[in-house]
Order: sequence, then structure tokens, then C-alpha cells
Amino acid sequence: QSEANIQFEFMPNRKTVGFGVERDVVDSPFSHFFVNFSYGLKSLGFNLNAGYFDYNDLPALVRDTSRLFGNSVNGTGFNSVFVFDYRGWIANFDTTYNPTKDTAFKFSVGMLENTAAPKTYNQSQLVQLSAHHRINRELGVDLIVSDFFVESDAVPAFFTSRTIQTNHKGNMIEVGLQWLEKKVRVSAGYSVSNLINPDASGRQLDNDIISINLETAYDLFN
Repeated sequence: QSEANIQFEFMPNRKTVGFGVERDVVDSPFSHFFVNFSYGLKSLGFNLNAGYFDYNDLPALVRDTSRLFGNSVNGTGFNSVFVFDYRGWIANFDTTYNPTKDTAFKFSVGMLENTAAPKTYNQSQLVQLSAHHRINRELGVDLIVSDFFVESDAVPAFFTSRTIQTNHKGNMIEVGLQWLEKKVRVSAGYSVSNLINPDASGRQLDNDIISINLETAYDLFN
């Protein structure tokens, strides 16, 4: 059984910690530590960062919503309790090739592991290949192809994108248009994903999603 839908998503000034973890949605205790290394040549650059994340005392809204989107949660509403804590490590690597000052190709890999959850429940990975081109001072376009998986308890499901959900693996393609000086990006995407583990509750299904997105504070070219 599969689910197909069209999604409209507004993402103001997104702040992400590694892959799949957003921390500016609710006011909740969160701590993290990151080490970053970058190296650049004339037309080729590398970036590597790794770190640690720790969520604690997440509110009932986060716990109960995460239950609906694939996390292991006991109880419902204000009585809901995560089965596993959410703390562990994140690592991201990307390399960018600029054949001209207006064109860039980028390859990136992001990995995350929740060390408080058991194997087959606790990992996620995102691999992306993208092409970017600046048309003029005001406009840029991009094409992004992604392969991903997010196991059921890798991250709190409340903080994940609706196109890349917990307990799913799949692929996505996205085309974007940027207004560079205004730091605004509009994009359209299509993703296909399948359940990693069957969902006995029937709330989670295989997905075919068309998304239309608006992002602010989008930065592509230096």
C-alpha cells in the first residue's frame, strides 16, 4: 500500500544539525558539539564536520507527533514517552567543484547514529549529487538528486522533513530557483520512499510525494 500526496512546505531560515535534525521548531533542551575541517583549492573544495547531539526532556507535542511519524513511543498525548533517548553522533562530508565562477557541482554524504537506540533502529544516511548555476547577479538554478534512509528511531520524527520520514528509504529529485540577493529559494521536488520495517499501526505507508517548497536565507554562491 502506498500514499501519494502533494506537499506545500514553508521553511523560514532553516537551522540544521547534520542530516534530518532541525532544532528551531520548538523550544526544547538540546545540546551539540561540532568539529569542522575545510580545505579549498582554486576550483575544488572539501568540507568535513562531525559532532555529537543530545535531546532531552522533549515536550508532549514532540513526543506524540513523533509517535504518528514512526518513532517508538509508549502512550499518547501528555502521557506519551519515547522508548529510546536521542543522543549520538553526526558526520557530514562534501566536496564542491567549480569549473567556472558561476557553476558548481557538489557531492555530499551525511550520516547519523542514535547511540541510545539498538541497531536496525538508530541510523540515517543522506547521499546527494547536485548541480548549481548562477544565471546573473539575482538568479540561480539548481538540480539535486538524493538517496536516503532514516531508521525508525534515528532522530525525533517531529523534526524531520515530511518528504524524508523516519522508517523510510528512497530517492528524491528537486529543481530549485534562487533569488540570490533576497536569499529566497523556491523548489519543486518528487520523492519515492518505502517502509524499512512494516508499521503494525497502519499509520505509515510507502510514499510518493510531490513537494513545492519556499526557503529563506538560502545561500549558494560566495
